[in-house]
Amino acid sequence: METIILLWPRYYSGTSYVLSSEIYTLSPVTGQWVIKWTFQTKGAFRFEPFVIDGVQFVAVCHYKDDSTYRVDSVIYSYNPVSDKWDVNATLPTTGCFELEHYVIDGENYLFNSNYYNGASYSLSSTVFKLQRVFNVWQPRYSLPSSGATAILPFCSFPS
Repeated sequence: METIILLWPRYYSGTSYVLSSEIYTLSPVTGQWVIKWTFQTKGAFRFEPFVIDGVQFVAVCHYKDDSTYRVDSVIYSYNPVSDKWDVNATLPTTGCFELEHYVIDGENYLFNSNYYNGASYSLSSTVFKLQRVFNVWQPRYSLPSSGATAILPFCSFPS
């Protein structure tokens, strides 16, 4: 039976950006949504779920904490033995609005959309590439992205 998951990033409480964000599952017994996992997040704008080689990941896009926009976003990997999410990697981000996973020619990328740093919207965003040998996300490209709120990678059609 398939497990239905609801990702719920929390952005701001009215007094703090540092909050607990949740992942819910739908109980097949009660039909109610129940909190299954909780993450400490910092102005979480988005969760990006993806799968690599059968392993489930969630990238958490952090916008800011209570003092700065320079907050690392976090990639978690699911550990079925412990039934927990382990920190897989952190990515340097500034005012991150979105992380988008994409596969190009069998290679895994995370596209980051940096929005604002507290003083300027004139930021660059980063494309990270997974180096499978070392299981490390490396910055591959830096692109000017003034005030970017989203990034939507797509493949072109063959000519």
